Amino acid sequence: MKTIEVSDEVYSWLAEHKEYLESEGQHPLTFDEVIRDLYEKFHQAVEALARNRTR
Repeated sequence: MKTIEVSDEVYSWLAEHKEYLESEGQHPLTFDEVIRDLYEKFHQAVEALARNRTR
């Protein structure tokens, strides 16, 4: 697995999202899983916007 460096602000934001997901009952997560969750949610939002624009 490749390690990447991020700013303190990005790390803090990811850590907060990780804590939120875990507080919602998800198992202990890795940062890879947190990033995947955000990626999936982003694409779901983009798809929803695209659907709304075609109506």
